[in-house]
Amino acid sequence: MQSLKKVIRLLIINKLLEFVLMILLKDYCKVFLMNYLHTRITIEADFVENVNLEEKSLQLQNRLLTLESKMEKAKELLQAGLNKHQIYKQLSIGFYVFNKLIGMAEDEQEAYFKNSGQAKHEEKTTRKLILIDEVRKAHNSGHSMRQIAKKFEISRQNVSRYLRDDVIVIHGSYGTKRKSILDSYLNGIDVLINQGYTCNRIEKIIRQKGCTGSSTLLRHYRSKLKKFYMKNII
Repeated sequence: MQSLKKVIRLLIINKLLEFVLMILLKDYCKVFLMNYLHTRITIEADFVENVNLEEKSLQLQNRLLTLESKMEKAKELLQAGLNKHQIYKQLSIGFYVFNKLIGMAEDEQEAYFKNSGQAKHEEKTTRKLILIDEVRKAHNSGHSMRQIAKKFEISRQNVSRYLRDDVIVIHGSYGTKRKSILDSYLNGIDVLINQGYTCNRIEKIIRQKGCTGSSTLLRHYRSKLKKFYMKNII
């Protein structure tokens, strides 16, 4: 009985060793082939100065849409004869959210969109208007800018700005998407990512084309793109 246990133990150890050796040999062969056998086909990516979204894939275009725009497009697709499953996959909308919104009346949808984004903005604007009013009241009561800044925990520059008649409550960039350094190179980056290029190689190529973006920015974009494809395409 003892000898049988020893044999079984030796067989298990032997199989484990074989498994480990297979993994090590696989990694070694991969490194060897990549370093010494240059058989990879390189296709030059087409970098353009201005990215035209119409030239990108339909799913990548939909990734840039707001939820409100997606639902407007969903209604058009429903009228065109597509079913719910095809629509929420094509527009990259969560199944639960899509079913919830598609069953709402137009005024209910507007309220939903407003509550999710616009309401937060309006609340922030209201708080700022109240703060500006309180700052002006304190100033009219004879308090110094230093005292006002300390009381409301804001900088003196903001106190001075809030006292001006032409103070801007809503920032001029509200509602606009900030432009990225990578925008002019996204088409080419997408091509290289689809060909399996690493971030380091892509960075070298786009730097030769004049891109000044950081490697972190590129890795972040590649990660987002990979997650998008894993969720919606594969």
